[in-house]
Amino acid sequence: LTLEHCVRFADIFDDDGNGVLTADEFINFCQFFALMTYLEDKARQAQEAAMLDEVIREEEDFISRLIEEVRADKSAIEANLNRLPEDVLNAVTSDDFADSCVKKFVDVDSDGNGVLTPDELFPVIE
Repeated sequence: LTLEHCVRFADIFDDDGNGVLTADEFINFCQFFALMTYLEDKARQAQEAAMLDEVIREEEDFISRLIEEVRADKSAIEANLNRLPEDVLNAVTSDDFADSCVKKFVDVDSDGNGVLTPDELFPVIE
């Protein structure tokens, strides 16, 4: 992933359109990123197991559609979290997860202004 991806993600999750992420917006981003990481890993495992190319294409197409759905409506994250294994779902919807997201938010908010710019978001996804 590149800084350009961070700019795109910041744009997707920047609900108030001010070019930066608040702590609440960052929690949504973290849930989305956990979901995307899981789905990409699942697609990679399918590929490694030499499953049919069609299955791999379907997973990749789903990931692309999910990104567009989330861009249009953040509730698509919650609507798709059920695709996660139960233990991962429980983890990313827990208060501990939200608390760790807020801690990470503070850690990467290098200028301490309470919002994340795309360049501050980059260390989270690299």
